[in-house]
Amino acid sequence: MSESSPSADALAVRAAELLASASIEVAPSEHADLRAVGEALPADSCVYVAAPAHRPLAETLDTVAAVRRAGLDPVPHVVARRFASRTALRDFLAAAVGEHGAHRVMLIGGDVAQPASPTSRRPQRASAPSSSNCTASA
Repeated sequence: MSESSPSADALAVRAAELLASASIEVAPSEHADLRAVGEALPADSCVYVAAPAHRPLAETLDTVAAVRRAGLDPVPHVVARRFASRTALRDFLAAAVGEHGAHRVMLIGGDVAQPASPTSRRPQRASAPSSSNCTASA
């Protein structure tokens, strides 16, 4: 082993640090496995909830609720261009926050060839959330 290579112990420590601050994502199809995920992670761990384009958004909200019931902090991961209007996006987020306690969202433009709404092409300033349990620990 060269002098610049980390030792096995140093690598193990670094791997443990990475895992301690890792994030995970679940899909609606993994809904049934969330109890086990909740048992494996510390309470209030941040769990991203995918919204696959081929699945109804209602399934994503059901999964957000299941993540919350498992004692974890759900973060919907949605594609902005999938929504037909800002109102539809607002309604989805209102349900995620109001009904299921989401603190934040991962909102991406996405790779949808044709946005569902012409207004989804223009970036808009959003207000910041008041608080979140989803922070990386150092």
